[in-house]
Parts: sequence; C-alpha cells; structure tokens
Amino acid sequence: MVAGLPPGRSPLWAADGTTFLPVLYLAAALIVGAVLIALAQRRRRSTTSVSPSISASDQMAEFSKLYEQGLMSKEEFEKVRARLFREIRQASDLPPVPANPVVPTPQTAVTPPVPAPETPVPPPGEPPAAGDQQPPASGPAPT
Repeated sequence: MVAGLPPGRSPLWAADGTTFLPVLYLAAALIVGAVLIALAQRRRRSTTSVSPSISASDQMAEFSKLYEQGLMSKEEFEKVRARLFREIRQASDLPPVPANPVVPTPQTAVTPPVPAPETPVPPPGEPPAAGDQQPPASGPAPT
C-alpha cells in the first residue's frame, strides 16, 4: 500500500484524474506519429529502390502502340509522352526543353526574277514575223 492513498485507489489516479488523461492522450499521439513516420519511410524506400525494368524509350513505344490501337486518349498519350521525353533527356544528359520553345520558321527562298524570253530577231533584210515587234534599231533612223 502506498502511503497517503486511500485503500483501493491506484497511484495513477493520485492527482484526482486531471493529469492522467492528458498524459494518456500525449502517449497515444506519440505512438500514432511514430507509426506514420515508419510507414512513410517504408513507402519512400520501396519507391526509390525499385527501378523500372524497361527503358523510357521502350515504354514510349508501348504507349504509342496503345494510342494507335485507341486504348489511350490523345490527352493521356500527350501527358505520358511529355513525362517520358523528360526522362529520356535527363538520361541522355541533354539540357531541358524550354517551356515555350522558339521554333524557327522556314524562310521562303527568294528567287531572282526570271527574265522574259527574248524575241527572236530576224536576220537583216527579212521582215519580222507576224505578231512580233521590231526591236528599236540602233543607228540612224531611215529617211
């Protein structure tokens, strides 16, 4: 028997029960927190230790087949494609693609003007063909 306690009373209830319940709640909260931390660490370890068995390019080929078969929507395929291309670029040590890449527009080729076909000049002494115009003569004008 503990000195100062009435018979039949536990030493846990020595302070009329006002301190026992808060201590119990604190202990329960600590135990729940420890369990949650342990579960989070286990999950983090399991996701980082598992490496994909196929490469990102192989996954891209599989998802392309699913999209072509109509089993994936265009939006789903675009999301998967963007993620896998980021992984491929990181694995290749390439710099990341900018958010708004500037795509150069093809410039139109400037072609020089095509000269008009020359009209054949008839030999001297022959009249010009019908519909042809006589080029201006160089030299004195006929009188």
